[in-house]
Amino acid sequence: PVLFDRTIAQNIAFGKPNASQAAIQHAAVLANAHEAAHGVLVRARFLSAEDAEVAVATAGPFSVVAGASQPFRLTVSPPAPVHLWSVARPYLYTVQLTVVVPGRAVAADALNLTLGVRAIALDGGSGMRLNGQPLQMRGLCDHSSLGGVGSAVPERVNLFRAQAIRLVGGNAWRMAHNPPPVARLEYMDRLGVLCMDENRDF
Repeated sequence: PVLFDRTIAQNIAFGKPNASQAAIQHAAVLANAHEAAHGVLVRARFLSAEDAEVAVATAGPFSVVAGASQPFRLTVSPPAPVHLWSVARPYLYTVQLTVVVPGRAVAADALNLTLGVRAIALDGGSGMRLNGQPLQMRGLCDHSSLGGVGSAVPERVNLFRAQAIRLVGGNAWRMAHNPPPVARLEYMDRLGVLCMDENRDF
């Protein structure tokens, strides 16, 4: 079947969003593990935090060759007002993605993503701005390990650490030079914690 390639990160970009408009772009990859080519569509529903549908988008149709992959891109502009993500109010939209095979009632694959629409700018003079407002990052560093378990940190510990940062008045968490688990980033998004990620391994 043709599935979402979960070994490749989902790439979501916002351009320069504000409360009146936001062009949300989602890029990902489909993979065909079947022995024959398949024609598919990708459909997306964008839901508010209140579970109301705010926009829909479709990519395709694609003919994905057997054993090959197919990149795709979706762009949608939800209607105003656009709820921006912030440390004080970490508003999250949900994107429901499905791989549809024409003529079949059941989707070949489905994937739910959460996203917070935000604009981040860094300036040598004024520092960091989140959605156009100055913001001072206050947080902790972490080496993505825990005692005797090493780097196999239970997800409950990642949640506890994000909660502890907020409890002491922090709003940021600096990652180690290893890719952070997706679940940790989702906890941070829900709790209003900024991620300071490293882009290389020393």
